Formats: sequence, C-alpha cells, structure tokens
Amino acid sequence: MNLVRGRTRPHWLRTAVRVLAGLMLLFFCTLNSHGDAAAQTIRLTGKTFDGATHDLTVEEIDSAGVVHERVFNPYEKLRVRYAGVLLDRLVAKFGDPSVRSIKISAIDDYRIEFDKTEWEQYRILFVTRLRGERFGLEKKGPARIVYVDFDPEEEAFRLRLPNWLWMIQEVEFR
Repeated sequence: MNLVRGRTRPHWLRTAVRVLAGLMLLFFCTLNSHGDAAAQTIRLTGKTFDGATHDLTVEEIDSAGVVHERVFNPYEKLRVRYAGVLLDRLVAKFGDPSVRSIKISAIDDYRIEFDKTEWEQYRILFVTRLRGERFGLEKKGPARIVYVDFDPEEEAFRLRLPNWLWMIQEVEFR
C-alpha cells in the first residue's frame, strides 16, 4: 500500500509501531531493573497529598500499611499469596482528601479508573509483593491490582476482571 503525502498511516501500521515501541521499552526496562524490583518507582500525580508529583518505590508505597492475602487469581486459576496496600489506604496516605477517583496506568498504556465507591465497596489490593517477594517487569511488576475477595461464581467480580492490572507505572489522583 502506497502512502500518499498528507494521509495518515494505516491503522495496522500505527498499531504495529505501538506494539514494537512497547516491547522495546519493556526489554530495556527489564534490563535496567532485573533483580532490583524494589528500586522501581511508581509515579503519583494529580491531587496528591501536597499537590506535587512523586516517584515512589514500592517500599515507600508500603508505608501506607501492608496487608497479606491469599487471593484466587482467575488468570492463573489458583490461589496466590499477595502483599500490598489496599486502595483505600493508598488514597488516604498519598492522595488529597478531595480525591474521588484514581486512574492507574500500566507500562503498555492500559488504564483503569476506580471511583471512591468502588474502593469503599471492594477490597482492592495494590500488590507490591508476589509470593512474598518483590517482583519486576519480568513477572508483570513492579505492582498489580487484584480484588482480594474475588469469587468466580459472583457476576460482580467477573465483570471487574478487566480491572485486574499489572505493570503499573502511574497512579493519578483525581
């Protein structure tokens, strides 16, 4: 297919370029962070507690209060040991009191928005440890989102499967 001056690239080409760029970024991030998952940072933006942008390590995020849970992971179809900070605690520690929603973005630009009623209704865990260990990009880290009380028999949880997120790089308080 010839591209005519002034025309945009075909959709498949834009998608291929994005995928290739994402894979290259993932490769270089993995090289830079391999074996040092605790040193990776998550960017906090928007209505933070002081209005500034912060790049926090997962250890700093854990200062909001770590909980340990065994959670049924519907993608692996087994119970997995996770540790991390419940979303309501994350918002309480690092967000401004006026925060009503948060947008969480992954390295591949996948984004999920949670509103306050959701983190008040469900125990949503911002995972910082997998099976007792910090984890890097090679294991879909440095952080993930899981629903602690996930029950595959309940429709409400099945509808929230797209909200399970990994390779988190940014949390925007809104």
